[in-house]
Amino acid sequence: MSVSDTIELFIIDSLKNENEINVQRNELANFFGCSPSQINYVLQTRFSVSRGYVISSRKGGGGYVKIIRLSMQDNDDIIDLITCKIGESITAKEAKDIVIRLADVGHINKRERLIIQAAVSDKAFIDAYNKDAVRANTLKAVLIELLSWG
Repeated sequence: MSVSDTIELFIIDSLKNENEINVQRNELANFFGCSPSQINYVLQTRFSVSRGYVISSRKGGGGYVKIIRLSMQDNDDIIDLITCKIGESITAKEAKDIVIRLADVGHINKRERLIIQAAVSDKAFIDAYNKDAVRANTLKAVLIELLSWG
């Protein structure tokens, strides 16, 4: 298991009983024997909005990083995710992360997840002029329709 995987699991485990935690980059880096930039990398790549997290930070001597897990249990969180994060354009990876997150919290089942992932994958948009924009519109339309049935 890589250091990044270990850091990710540590943070996820810390969030099991809380919806938010405050951590200090330097303390985490010292704990895991890595550089603060590796902590930044993990936070940026594995704790994004599309994966159901919001990161905020305060710099300075007592600075910290606040990691907030979106509940995804009420429709407001889901609508915010669909309208704000997807926006006008979205990459295949970001789309996949959103769909996985919705499956993880039980809003869609495994079959629906796989169908949506296939529909918004790069393979589905090989000849598209602006595939990230087309993907965003497709993903929003599918999720809004699917989740309105729930």
